[in-house]
Amino acid sequence: MPQWILLAEIVLLQLRSCDETGGDEVLNTLTTFEKFIQEHEVIRVNTHQILNAAENLMTLYRLQNSPAQFTSYQIEILNDRRLNLKRSLGSLKDGLRDHHEREEEMMRPMVGEPLLRVIRQEHRKLIEKISEVDWILLNVGPIGIFYNSQFINQKIDALCRGVSVINRREDSILEMLLESEEA
Repeated sequence: MPQWILLAEIVLLQLRSCDETGGDEVLNTLTTFEKFIQEHEVIRVNTHQILNAAENLMTLYRLQNSPAQFTSYQIEILNDRRLNLKRSLGSLKDGLRDHHEREEEMMRPMVGEPLLRVIRQEHRKLIEKISEVDWILLNVGPIGIFYNSQFINQKIDALCRGVSVINRREDSILEMLLESEEA
């Protein structure tokens, strides 16, 4: 059984053993849980858009047999798309940092230190993956992307899959906490 599921079950036991709080605090907690679940959906949509943008960029590269076939106009278009993808990744990174900070703060009193440590570690690894792809897009020009398009596409795909996996895990935890609070 994955470590996060075991830790989530421990969290539910901790919640059940906590003293009763006031109704307003429970309502605020439920609303917060629901907001984070909704934010995860927005993050999923954004990562899907990044995947599409990366695939569109890589398709343009695959249409050419060699970088010598690119005209200066095509290189300019490719460079603009590369920079747009980089900006999208930067926005995702900034948004995730803000989301992670608020999420970790909200979960701190509810999930206990072991689970929070796992969540923080996943968040940190995710930001590192985004930084790696961001660095590649910053430092590799259109011709470099031509030669490394498959590698870059794999990195972006792995990044987006990672975001999706973490969101699903956190949704599961949040849904269990929601059910516990509603009971």
